[in-house]
Amino acid sequence: MDSKHNIGTLKNGIRFVYQHTPNTASAAILLLVRYGSGMDRISGIAHLLEHLLFKGTKRRPKTKEIMAEFDSIGSKFNAYTTKHMTAYHAKSSYEHIEKNLDILSDMLLNTDFYRPDFAEEFEQEKKIVVEELKSTKDSQMRDLSDHVEKSIFKDPLGYDADEDIAAITRITLEDIISTYKQYYVGSNLIVSISGNLSSIINRIPTLMNEYIGSLPMGSANTIMFDKSYQKKPILDNTIYKPTIQKAFISITYPDDGYKSRLNYYQTELVRLIFSDLTSGRLFQEMRENKGLLYSIHSIHLCYDYIGYLSIRTSTDPKHIKDGSFFKEYDYQVKHLVDNGMTQTELDVAKNNFSSSLLLSLEDSMTLAEYNAYELFYHSSDFLPYNKLVQLIRDFKKDEINTFIHNLFGTPRITTMIQPSS
Repeated sequence: MDSKHNIGTLKNGIRFVYQHTPNTASAAILLLVRYGSGMDRISGIAHLLEHLLFKGTKRRPKTKEIMAEFDSIGSKFNAYTTKHMTAYHAKSSYEHIEKNLDILSDMLLNTDFYRPDFAEEFEQEKKIVVEELKSTKDSQMRDLSDHVEKSIFKDPLGYDADEDIAAITRITLEDIISTYKQYYVGSNLIVSISGNLSSIINRIPTLMNEYIGSLPMGSANTIMFDKSYQKKPILDNTIYKPTIQKAFISITYPDDGYKSRLNYYQTELVRLIFSDLTSGRLFQEMRENKGLLYSIHSIHLCYDYIGYLSIRTSTDPKHIKDGSFFKEYDYQVKHLVDNGMTQTELDVAKNNFSSSLLLSLEDSMTLAEYNAYELFYHSSDFLPYNKLVQLIRDFKKDEINTFIHNLFGTPRITTMIQPSS
């Protein structure tokens, strides 16, 4: 894989990064807007706006025409909204990379909010977003995530799906248009392109200007999610539901966010050994030796200067009632804090993380996302993936064990969904 990347900025403030990996057949584009649902003045605007950008431009007046063009080149396309960003992306065989850029930039710049039937499409899309949000409530683990964030973050980061559903009915098309004009501007946009770029490699800055150079610069979004968005956590929060048979559990620890790169990747190594690998401590002790659970994993979710590590599992409610689940879990945490990670465990974590990273970055979209996130969070200190591998390999056991002591040194924040008896 070619490790060389190129970074530039257009006159309208758009930052872009591209990386040519000639030994792959695909190429990917990611457009990243610094505006997400945690910045909404009415909950649901960012998510609804993401959907509406697929509703047609003057060149491609309907959703069907946009999708038909993507389909005609075999493109895999989608979008997603998080609490701190919105992303639009497409991946196809390398010879169609310019067409993907054409379609995505047309959606971003030229969605026709003012055409006569757009108001009707807007109302219809509200219903679709509501149905999407309702579907998340059917996933106990996704519902658990909402309750976790409600327990540790102030609004709007603490909003959950139920509040979004209630708020969406109040959003007007004028709300959407004013938000679009404020945040969908050059100073809030990152474009990341990666993969086999042989068909455009010598023209990328020119293509950037051609397709998105007309986007107004606007004003940069200065909202940063920092400690001011945290609140005194709810240490024990149990939600009861009559229709489930198992207890779903999240045990959460606050984190310092993406900006703290060292801490971020130290957490990545710790969670591998402690909760995510089948050779890890919790899987071996709580599943294999004690039979207290079937599977266990963690979620490491970060914003700018805040985030959390959340260990997720499910168990028979009797293990909660008799205290055996938390007795064993707390013992494992104490043992890790008191004795630290062994050198063998650290070597396993380093090798697993490095290998998984290198394998994942063979995918052009994963590489585009990695580069976009680096530019998003570390624009003055961009770290190419090969240097990240070296950073991981250089971690020392004493450093990791000091970090473990700090990470697990705060009281656990426990959120559970249990069957009501």
